[in-house]
Amino acid sequence: MLGDNKPMPGNAGSLADIFETGMTLMQNGADADAFLLFSKLAADENNIAVQYNLALCHYFAGENQSAFEKAEKAFSVIKKKAPVPKNPLTAQNTFTVLSQSEAGQTDYLKPMPQKLPELLPDAAKRNILRLLIDICAALRNWDAVMNYAGSLQPFEKNYENVKKAVDEAQENKGIKA
Repeated sequence: MLGDNKPMPGNAGSLADIFETGMTLMQNGADADAFLLFSKLAADENNIAVQYNLALCHYFAGENQSAFEKAEKAFSVIKKKAPVPKNPLTAQNTFTVLSQSEAGQTDYLKPMPQKLPELLPDAAKRNILRLLIDICAALRNWDAVMNYAGSLQPFEKNYENVKKAVDEAQENKGIKA
């Protein structure tokens, strides 16, 4: 399991320093060390970015149930900040097309910056939902896949991971597309 047989880092540094160091470690592929740092911040269940980054660490380690629990915590907080808009803006469509091409559709598998949920709650919510869909597909929880996919805007359902998981869920549930 993540964090086993590894001492926790010392108490030096502010919470912001711990978070930023965790981000840097994840960006450099040191997910196990990042996990240790983000774990120091885990008590704040309302910190969307911390819960999301912990979910990513668990997901990368194949610990899907733990990943689900952390991602669900992040989702429960962000959905209060980013309600589903009734009429999606054209700008959101443009953003989605740009982000799909720029990030190869895998931007949601990168660590979440601390300020993203505050500055761009819709983007944070979209990333959390995409991760939850992947986790639920790995857990073979097809009802949850369909439920989380239903929370996405129509143009957000074009992400490859979402399409693949929904197709697999429909196939396993005997639903025709």
